[in-house]
Amino acid sequence: MLNFWSILVLVSPTLTQAQLGEPSLVCWGNSGQGGDTSTVANNLTSGIITTSIKSSTEAFALIKQDGSIISWGASAFGGDARAANAARNGVPAVAIYPAKNGFAALLSNGNVVSWGDTDLDGVKIDSFCTKIAGSEDAFGCILLNKTVIAWGNTANGGSVQYIDDAESIHSNNK
Repeated sequence: MLNFWSILVLVSPTLTQAQLGEPSLVCWGNSGQGGDTSTVANNLTSGIITTSIKSSTEAFALIKQDGSIISWGASAFGGDARAANAARNGVPAVAIYPAKNGFAALLSNGNVVSWGDTDLDGVKIDSFCTKIAGSEDAFGCILLNKTVIAWGNTANGGSVQYIDDAESIHSNNK
């Protein structure tokens, strides 16, 4: 008998995920787009921070209580966070920001790592980011000194001219 303590359901165009109560996480839909958690199942048995679960177009990502990042689905859309975890150098992730084709994780020291699309994969921002927004395959963030930096596909927002005194950053990524 399942206990349906459904506290979170995420839906994307091709897959769905629900957390059924600690420690169960169930996904269904296209297996190559996040509907199959078998590759990360051992990491999903405990320590999941449910408020951290995010989705890209074809992948899911979450933060565990120890600050590690778990993701599954299509690698080109952020389904493989191994490089992001290596780039963290043990610094805990505190938030995940989605783009259509990947993710960025804010670390506890203010640095950011991103993964997914080739324009995002392996990027590490060694500056203190305060706010982050993702588009299709690019991210922008406001640094502590209120300047803006961007990375990813330049046609989708991955480059920015110098912006000073920024207060907020947004994306039309839906």
